[in-house]
Amino acid sequence: MELAPQIASNVTNVSDVGMTSLLKEMAYGYRILFYLMRPSETQFKTVEEVPSYLLEVGFKYLPMYLLTEIVLLIIQRKKLPRWNDGLTSICCLMMLVIPIALLGNIELQLYAWIYDNYRLVDLPWDSTFTWICGVLAADLGFYVWHRMAHEINLIWAFHQVHHTPEDFNIFTGARLPSFNRQIAITIPSLGFIENFINTSSLHRVHHGRNRYCIDKNYGAVLSVWDKLFGSFEKERKDEKIYYGLVHPLRTWDVLYMQFHHMIGIFKRVIQYDNLGDKLSVIFKGPGWYPGVSRLGDLNDIPVTPEDGDVYDKKLPLWANLYCGLHLGVTFLLIKTIKIVGTLYGSGMMWLFGIYLFWSIIEIGWILEHKPFIPILEIIRCFVYFIVEYTLSCAILYNGWVSTSIRMIFLSSIFVWYTKKDIFDPLSAKKIK
Repeated sequence: MELAPQIASNVTNVSDVGMTSLLKEMAYGYRILFYLMRPSETQFKTVEEVPSYLLEVGFKYLPMYLLTEIVLLIIQRKKLPRWNDGLTSICCLMMLVIPIALLGNIELQLYAWIYDNYRLVDLPWDSTFTWICGVLAADLGFYVWHRMAHEINLIWAFHQVHHTPEDFNIFTGARLPSFNRQIAITIPSLGFIENFINTSSLHRVHHGRNRYCIDKNYGAVLSVWDKLFGSFEKERKDEKIYYGLVHPLRTWDVLYMQFHHMIGIFKRVIQYDNLGDKLSVIFKGPGWYPGVSRLGDLNDIPVTPEDGDVYDKKLPLWANLYCGLHLGVTFLLIKTIKIVGTLYGSGMMWLFGIYLFWSIIEIGWILEHKPFIPILEIIRCFVYFIVEYTLSCAILYNGWVSTSIRMIFLSSIFVWYTKKDIFDPLSAKKIK
């Protein structure tokens, strides 16, 4: 009996430690979000010490950021993010994460190689001065790259995915490996601060497709680069901003979203006979055509978009829940890619990565009501059991998690068998 108070005290202490650790983790996540990190927290002596901020930080804190924005939107009585739009953005993020998990941080390795072979000066890695120089150089580098991504058609073919959302919220950030300005829709213009910092208001302009918004506000943290190089534009209070591409895609198909512009470039290249025009299609702006300037004619873009209605093809509740559930399962499986590579080799890891790509692509097809999706989903869910049997040492979670995943796939086969005609245009059955 005398041990009872001691045990209770130990349980309380463990609980307190757990709560303290959780609060510290949350505080760390918010400090990342608002650039409140100490230099020492982002200084590393070797490349191996640098964390994968997308895999280890972005994924880790994304649910917390989502919840924060939703709470703020509810408090401000603003419209909540749309489920179909949000799912599409998370799918795009996962399609970006998988190659990083498969290939490693090639970008960081390239920077390290350039530094090792072509550096001009040696600066101490743990110096605050070095850190400040690094921040300014990285921010300027981001500005240059971001402007190139909008002004060179070939690079825009990749970057345009980030501009496809017709809503502007945290999910917009999820269509790129960066979370610079989450919760952007909840924060108003910050006035004088915008002369130095790229605020949420300025980034709303960047994502707009109104004429005055085109090719503006490229900065990541600082807005001074936009002021210096003539791309600065403040949000206009008297004009509603319409988000998305100048020519909206009108689809949730994430595979089409990734490659449609590259296909469009190819079609335009073969359309012209002149080599100069062919090269111009690739290396000039997305709006270029013969007879106009390098970036195209801004007058071709409406002052205010005429097609103001957002794309909103809907699913029945069960299908929305299905997509969310399988996206969550795919998230869990993505986290095991490295383990698969370690235990089974790179070949098996790549096959596993292809299966994960397949899973993500099919969520977009479900959102798009593709008539062939029931049979494909039955096949994909069946293939999961082959994948699990083959890679059981790597992808199985302990206890109830693995059992739950099996039950999800097994029940999904049954669901699609009973709903196999749901998206058939010739079927008399209604989507409900």
